[in-house]
Amino acid sequence: MLNWLLYTAGALAGGAAGLGIRWLSLRMRAEAARDAVTEQGIRAAGGGDAVGAQQPAETVWQNDSRPAIGGTKPEADISVAPGNPIEAARRNECDTPTPGHERLMARDWATLGFLALAFPLILWHWGGGWQGWLRALFLAAMTGVARIDWEVHEIPDSLHLVVAALALGDVFLGSEQVGLPARCIGLVAISLPLLLIAWLTKGGMGGGDIKLMAACGLLLGFPQVLVGFILGALAAGVIALALRFAGKVGLKDQMALGPYLAMGCVLALCWGDALLGAWWGLLL
Repeated sequence: MLNWLLYTAGALAGGAAGLGIRWLSLRMRAEAARDAVTEQGIRAAGGGDAVGAQQPAETVWQNDSRPAIGGTKPEADISVAPGNPIEAARRNECDTPTPGHERLMARDWATLGFLALAFPLILWHWGGGWQGWLRALFLAAMTGVARIDWEVHEIPDSLHLVVAALALGDVFLGSEQVGLPARCIGLVAISLPLLLIAWLTKGGMGGGDIKLMAACGLLLGFPQVLVGFILGALAAGVIALALRFAGKVGLKDQMALGPYLAMGCVLALCWGDALLGAWWGLLL
């Protein structure tokens, strides 16, 4: 009976996490739309086109048919909607029967259903203690990272803070799986090289990816964060090659790494030690 109550609580918590991701996705898309309209207005005003400069900022970014590529936001397909940007996004998403809106609504339901199912499974496998809830909440955060970075090529800082809070909770709850030195090394082991790459390439690496790996390094520790990064980078490389051969991307296009890094870090948290053991077995 207690187990079923735990699984029910997990399903409800997963559903709530899915609703939170939906709200955050709406907010980020509205902000992206406002930024895109502002940029278009500035360009139009510079070229003497007064019409473009007068477009309202309360719009929805609906450019939803591209693959998850591009370090910067591509040209947006703007649909004007009056009112607050977040409310406009919600109205357009729910009331306008366009293929783009239907895809977004399908993602909402898929996210909610996935987390509502995944939470009880995680709690069943890892138990209803801290280690089970840690993995469930981390999965929810990484699901938000993957979805939002896929949609708007930006990772909200609130998700970085969630991961950092989980790391601090893991420290204070006396987890012996990851020591404090390993966490400190993990904090900079991947994020610092990525920061150096971003500085040398003048923006070739997104700041959200750097902060994501810093937060995940604090939670996972070293070398588990390296495992997560390698898995994510390999997955991104395979997808990039597939899209390149399919003609979907060009040589100058950049990957949105967030979805792949998120996947790698989830695998590293859940099975990092086993993966490390398998790799060492292959090398030795």
